[in-house]
Amino acid sequence: MAPQLRSEIRIAAYAIPAIAAGPCFLLSFGLWALVTLTDPIPVAVAGEYGLIAEIFRLLPFFAVAGIVGFIPAVLVLAIGVRLASYVGQILFSAQFYAVWGMLGGGIAALILLPFNHGDCSDPGSFAFLATGTLCALLARRYVRWLPEESE
Repeated sequence: MAPQLRSEIRIAAYAIPAIAAGPCFLLSFGLWALVTLTDPIPVAVAGEYGLIAEIFRLLPFFAVAGIVGFIPAVLVLAIGVRLASYVGQILFSAQFYAVWGMLGGGIAALILLPFNHGDCSDPGSFAFLATGTLCALLARRYVRWLPEESE
């Protein structure tokens, strides 16, 4: 008989992905826009001060996105992390990172379903699904399973 496992969830499994959810959404949204771009990108897109200055101009947006995205992300993470860690106690295969990533994308898809009726062809849906997947992968990093101590 396989030993009983108990999960150990650190607070970072909720906090770090919740803080990263907003910036991850913005990056995923930008990635979608970059991939689906049909016109060529001009060489002088970096502006007068260079690419590094343009990146620093975006930092306030990422800070605001981290604050705004924290509350909804931590609510979903509270349910998803507990559920996935419990399933990981029962099924060894549920402890793999790939399973957690698929679970995060699946939960994001279930949240999106009433709003987009299964159509994920817009950039917002892609960004939401990518954020769910990446946050689940970040959360998995801070969960581990230990053997239950017999008395």
